[in-house]
Amino acid sequence: MKQQQRMVWMSVLFLGLLSLSMSHAMEAVSQPPEIQWFRVGQTNFPGGFGQAIATDGEDIYILRQFIENSRLDFQKLILTDGVVTRLSNLQAPPFAVKNGTAMVSDPDGNLYAMFGSDYTEQRHHFARYSGGRWTELKSTPEAQGAGDALTFVSHRGARFLYAMVGASNSQRPGAVTAFMRYSLSISDWERLPDPPWECSDDGSSLAWDGEEFIYAFQGSDCADEPSNAFARYYITLGLWERLPDLPSTVDYGGSLVWDGVQNLYAIAGSATEFEGRSFYRYNLINQAWETEIPQLNCSVGDYNGNRLAIVEGRIFYWQGTPPTWTDSPECNGRGLYAFAWR
Repeated sequence: MKQQQRMVWMSVLFLGLLSLSMSHAMEAVSQPPEIQWFRVGQTNFPGGFGQAIATDGEDIYILRQFIENSRLDFQKLILTDGVVTRLSNLQAPPFAVKNGTAMVSDPDGNLYAMFGSDYTEQRHHFARYSGGRWTELKSTPEAQGAGDALTFVSHRGARFLYAMVGASNSQRPGAVTAFMRYSLSISDWERLPDPPWECSDDGSSLAWDGEEFIYAFQGSDCADEPSNAFARYYITLGLWERLPDLPSTVDYGGSLVWDGVQNLYAIAGSATEFEGRSFYRYNLINQAWETEIPQLNCSVGDYNGNRLAIVEGRIFYWQGTPPTWTDSPECNGRGLYAFAWR
């Protein structure tokens, strides 16, 4: 009798362990790796010479125009559980979208944009999108260009948009790269100390860390050559500090975003087809770049403009290239990709 009971208990134990093992195995199969890129949708257009993306915290917005006088697209990518479920075409802005276009949102869901320029004209356009329509705001004091970038900052009870404005002076003689901020309360611009480089061009990017610092990529330099220069601005003291250079140079499509915790994520971009898959993480505590994270599925570059956005714990990037940038069959210049880091 005891032997039979022992055999019953052994059978129960075996079945319990088998069930537990199968449960863990199924869990391991059903859960994706901690960081894994996956395609979550696409726009109905590829990239253009003028473009930028931003988020209101729920959905993603893309401004895009191939060339001046071509169709101007302003599209909302509506997300459900991190996947694009619908595209909504919105009212186009009153200005052409050119190289260097930059766009950002405030916590109330309003979008703000600078509209860039080419290397032959002086453009200062600045506008807000709210309630389904665009409103022109006070122009930027300096002429815009390929080196434009924007980031929202809330500091000591006041709200600002910090901006890098300018271009390579080798492409546009006399061009000035200026760092400034726009006060959302008094609707005016204020010039701030210049960055620790003379020029910013393609790939110029800004990201606020939620506290005291704004981080910046130079992008291309005065000779319009890609640079890996990286720095931060101390808001309270009004001082710039150089930081460790990005492991690769920043060019068309260079982008920078804060994850809301202790890391910045960056795309280096590229002017060369199939070479724009570099993706990096910068640890704000250790002040060091990490390279052992998955590279992009599809190259980013050729066209300028931010490609990164963070929505509800996921980082997204839009390829935004010519349709011929086909690293793999899924790459067509239109795809939106995402991964979760936590």
